[in-house]
This record gives sequence, C-alpha cells and structure tokens, in this order.
Amino acid sequence: MTEPAPPRWMVWADGMPLGLFRGARTYEVTPGTDGACTFSMTEVYSGTLAGMIGKSIPDLGPSFRQFADGLKGAAERP
Repeated sequence: MTEPAPPRWMVWADGMPLGLFRGARTYEVTPGTDGACTFSMTEVYSGTLAGMIGKSIPDLGPSFRQFADGLKGAAERP
C-alpha cells in the first residue's frame, strides 16, 4: 500500500526500476448523504514501457466487478 488514507482511499502500486513501468490500483469509498457510499476501483499504468506491457494485460473489468460485488455483499450483510 503506497498511499493509505482510511477510510476514503488506498493505492497499491509497484513497478520496474528507472520508471520503465508502474501500475497503480486505487480503491476509493465516497460517502453519500443518505448513509450509503460509492465504491470505485481504478488501475493506471505509466512509464516508458506502459504501452507495450499494457497490451499484454488482460481486461480487468470482469475481475473488478466480481471484487466490487463481493465487497458489496459483505458490506450489506447484517
């Protein structure tokens, strides 16, 4: 975890030396006015090799949705 800011967001990041490639995944919770909240998760790639390496990374959308659905289920359990 590289930027914890509980309870609002956290960023997990790692990469290659010399800034050749870096991936950062951000989890964010935004409180709503009615006691509910919104959860979002993003992944950002940067660095000189990001274009080339990014092409080999599969679509993470389905796994992000599965993670978010599981989190929602756990949060809504009594």
